[in-house]
Order: sequence, then C-alpha cells, then structure tokens
Amino acid sequence: MSPKNTQDSSNTFKQKKKGSVSLAGKFSLIFILVLVVLAFVVAPLFSGIGNNGSGQLVFGSYGDNNIEYSQGSYFYNQVNMLNNMYRDQISQSEDLFDFYRYYIWSSAYQQSVIYAAKSWELEKSGFTLSDKGLSRLIIQSGYYNNEEGVFDETNYATATTTQRDEIKDSVEATAYLNQYNSDRLGGLYKSQAQIDSLIGTNSEERKFQYVFISAEDYPDSEVIAYGESNEALFTSYPLSRLTLATAEDAEKVIGELNDGSKTFAEAAAAYSSDMYAATGGEMGDVYRYTLIDELGEESTEAVLSLSEGSYSAEAIETDYGWYIYSMNGTGETPDFSDSTLLEAVKNWMTWNEATLIDEWIQDEAEALIASVDRADANSFTYSAARMDYTVADTDFFPLNWGSSPLVGGGLGSSQDVILQNASTSDDFFTAAFSLENTGDLSQPVILENGSLILKLVETRESESKVDDYTCRSYLQQTQDELYSTGIFQSELYEDNFSDTYYRVFPSENTEQS
Repeated sequence: MSPKNTQDSSNTFKQKKKGSVSLAGKFSLIFILVLVVLAFVVAPLFSGIGNNGSGQLVFGSYGDNNIEYSQGSYFYNQVNMLNNMYRDQISQSEDLFDFYRYYIWSSAYQQSVIYAAKSWELEKSGFTLSDKGLSRLIIQSGYYNNEEGVFDETNYATATTTQRDEIKDSVEATAYLNQYNSDRLGGLYKSQAQIDSLIGTNSEERKFQYVFISAEDYPDSEVIAYGESNEALFTSYPLSRLTLATAEDAEKVIGELNDGSKTFAEAAAAYSSDMYAATGGEMGDVYRYTLIDELGEESTEAVLSLSEGSYSAEAIETDYGWYIYSMNGTGETPDFSDSTLLEAVKNWMTWNEATLIDEWIQDEAEALIASVDRADANSFTYSAARMDYTVADTDFFPLNWGSSPLVGGGLGSSQDVILQNASTSDDFFTAAFSLENTGDLSQPVILENGSLILKLVETRESESKVDDYTCRSYLQQTQDELYSTGIFQSELYEDNFSDTYYRVFPSENTEQS
C-alpha cells in the first residue's frame, strides 16, 4: 500500500486540479459514468450510481477497510440519505447544482471514513455480530413493520433481494457503530466534579462597565518627545536605487556607471527589477530607520555617508537582490508637527519600542483606578471622562471561557472586538469573577494591544441553567469530535477522495480550476 496521507481533516476535501483521464481509465469508468449521467442529469438526486450493477469506486481506506462506492455500501447509503435530505434545495437551486453535489459526496465520505475506522477497530478487537443477533436487529429496526408497527412476514417476503440486502447492510452498519460508541466512547469516565464545575460556570451571570486603554490612545506629545530624542532615526534622505539579481549583474552595472556609458537613471530603466525602475530609480525621501530595517546599521551608514550625486562603490546584498544606491541631495531635519511623520514615528515605536507604550498604558490604567471614588456610583464614568476615555457596558455573561455552546452567553459572539479578545483570556475571567461587591473595580487586565479596567455593575442567577444530563451529553459530543479529528490525522487513513471524485466528475474540476 502506498504511504498514508496524514493531512488535517479540515483539508480532506480540498479541491485540486487533476490531469486528463486516460483511455483505459475512461473505459474502466464507463459503467459508473453512464449511471452518473442518469443520476445527475435526468434526475438530479445524485443517488443512482451503481443502482443496476456491481460497479464500485474506492475513495480511500482506513487500515485494510476500503471506503468504496458500490451498491449497498455504507458510503452509497450515506450519499442516498443526504440526497433525500437536500432534495428540495437542489430542485430550487439549479445554479448551485455542482456545489450541492460536492457537499453531499464529501459529507458522505467523511461519515464513511469514521465508520470504516470504527469498523476496523471492532474487527481487530474480535467483535462479530451473529446471524441470530443480526436477524433480531432487523426485526426490531421497523423496516418490515405493518401499519400497527409490528413486524410483518409478508412485507419481508415481498421485498426484493436488493432491498433485503440494503436493509441488512444498513442495520449491520448501525449495530457496529452503536457497539463501538458504547464500548469506546460512551464508557469514557466523566467525574462528578467535572460535571459540577460545568454546571457552576453557568449558575451566575455578571454585568460590567469597562474602560479599554490601548496603544491608539498613546498621546502625540509622547510620540513627539520620543522623535525629538531620536531625531537621527527620522531624518529623511533623497535616494535612488537599483536592484539586480546577482553580484555579477551588479558589478557589471557599477562598471557602466564608472565608465559613464550609462547614467544612474538610465541604468535603473535598463536593468533594475524593482518598482523604482520606472522613475529612473528615484525612491523619494527615505527615513534612516527604514534603511536600518532593510539593510542593518552598517550598510545604512555606508549609504548615508554618500555625497550628493555619488553612488555605492559596491552593491549591498539583501534578501531581495543586490542594491546600488545613489544620493540625490542632503538629509532633511524632521518636522514632528507633520502628521505623516508623526504616524511614522508611532509605527516605529509600536514595533520597536512596545515596552514604552505598554508601560504608559499600565500607568494610565492605574491612574484611572486611583482617581475613582468608590463611594460615588458615577465616579468611574466621571474619572474616565476627565482622562478622555469612554466607559462601555457589557451584557450579562457567565464564566464561559472560550464561549462554550454548553454554557451559552459567550463573549466570542459579541459585536465588541475588545470583548471577543477577552473571551479566551484567563486573566479577564479571573478578574471579572473575583470581584465581590457591586461597584468594585478590577486591576488592569492586559489584553491584545491594551489594558482593560472592569467595574462590577450587577450579578444575577443565570436564566438558563445547565443540568447534569446536558453536561454529560456535551462532554460526550466533545469526546466524539476529538476522536473523529484523530481518525483523519491517523497514519492508517489514506485519502483519495479528490482524485476519485474528479475522475467521476471531471467537468466540475475543469470549471473550478
């Protein structure tokens, strides 16, 4: 067997461009493609493939269990079931025909992979379903019941062999899945302490006011002060540049500049590969800090030491090619009253002096907290306003880290980006649910790009409490999802879905490629 595909399940059905099908391949698929035409053109329910013969296609495998599409197979039945489920949408959305077809087949395939994995593990464990046990399950399934809901031997006797086989396969597949889920997943231990903890997170909801102080609030006065104390970084120089692919190319161009056969502008137009070639290499005014970012300190000093009208004697090697610079004038002293320069300084500080900004944010947050009079219910709002900050309000929410659907009311679905970011912060929930009394303020909570101060406004019992049964069901569902993810990442899993799908439906692949 070829090496196993261990790609992540989220990419299992990524659509790829495929080559043309060989003549031999076309003949091998002729039966299946005829049925495809019947199923997808005459009656677009997608379920007719293999209805009248023994044709089959292998879309993947788990262990030694092939995931094949053939009459009566689990994959075949899953496709039929989903066809019926989406019948109305398909008939009303002809323009989405290809989309529904791919969605139905890929979804059926996913379920079939999980079934193949569970069946493989059961078979390895020695589990078998006796004929007597299977017969009992078929009787209990209700497929052959009469109008009174009782097994009817006449219904069984009048069923065709194909119908009986399909029902038998369906009941057997369900029995395998039920047995596996009961033994492997249903029996996983869930402590009562774990259950009680989940119930407890949903028992209380809280509402807050908050102020968020971010890097965007960093005052221009601080930016100017930093710029003035680091004036050299923000001095700009009029430069031109050539970009060459190799050292040899750069050496050749410098030779032409030296012998006067080309001017710098002519060389840029003729040889340079960057966006400045169209302007004769002219870059405009370039800040010293920009050159430092691109070239490093040593090479920057070499460029900025050029006199007006001179160019680099040697090219500078970079990740993007070999650079040759020309100095077109003298440096310009920065004017920090210019808004464009001020924004450039702030951007530089954000990337290179983040600690300075973070310290300022922390000082501001602590100053706000210190200015609030706890005895005055409105003091938080007034103090924030005096410091030019706006107080915002949250809705009621429980202690729901990560916005679990079990607990409900998660901040992850909030329209406020700040609260969305807080939804997975341990510090945020610790601060929020450690406050004891209405009006209490939290210490600053560090979030992405800023600091949050919370004021407890109100506490109430949750309107929708979670019970023991719901918690256990949720934990079971989570375990099932984790197990399914593991199947698609297993070395035992081999995925040929895209290859096989586009052999059957090549026209769709051509359109999407």
